[in-house]
This record gives sequence, C-alpha cells and structure tokens, in this order.
Amino acid sequence: MSADGSEGIPQEPQPEPMGNQPKIGELGAAWESIKLLRRRAKDSKAPYMTRWLNPQAVNVASVKAMVLNEAALVAIAEWWCPTVDYPKAIPIHLARAEARNVEK
Repeated sequence: MSADGSEGIPQEPQPEPMGNQPKIGELGAAWESIKLLRRRAKDSKAPYMTRWLNPQAVNVASVKAMVLNEAALVAIAEWWCPTVDYPKAIPIHLARAEARNVEK
C-alpha cells in the first residue's frame, strides 16, 4: 500500500479548471445584446427567451430544441467555455448568481 492509501493502482490525474471564472452579469449582458432574445423576452403573448416545439416539450432536451434556442446556447458557450480547459457543466452557484442578477 502506498502513502496515499491506494494499493498501487495508478490514479488518473484530474484536470483542473483554468481558474478564470466569468463575471456575474456578463451572460445577461450577452443575452441582452442579442436582438432575437430581447425581442422574445419582450413579447406580450409569450414573454420567454427560450422556445419549444410544443407545451409538452418544455424543458425536454432535444436537437430540435437546441436549434430553436441556438442564440442563447451560443452566448452561454462563449461565456463559459473559455473559462475551462475540459468539458464541464456550469457550477450551480454561478448559474444562480447569474439568474439573480438578471432578475434585478
């Protein structure tokens, strides 16, 4: 047994994030700068930034939903992807902080 308690099984190194997390408010600002998303959010009949195929498909991930919401997803990717050097979900604390900032 080695000093770290493992039994000689080599441990795969875990990638570390780059450490430069995006600033809160940058994603909201990016979304506000996209005319399509701003127009959707101000629509009096359906004031939602995202669009879905039908009411049963709301919040169901699909390629068709991605196509309908491409502008929002591209903005998220441009905001988040430069801050990590491997595939990683956005931490919930960042998503919540960004949502609280948008609500203000």
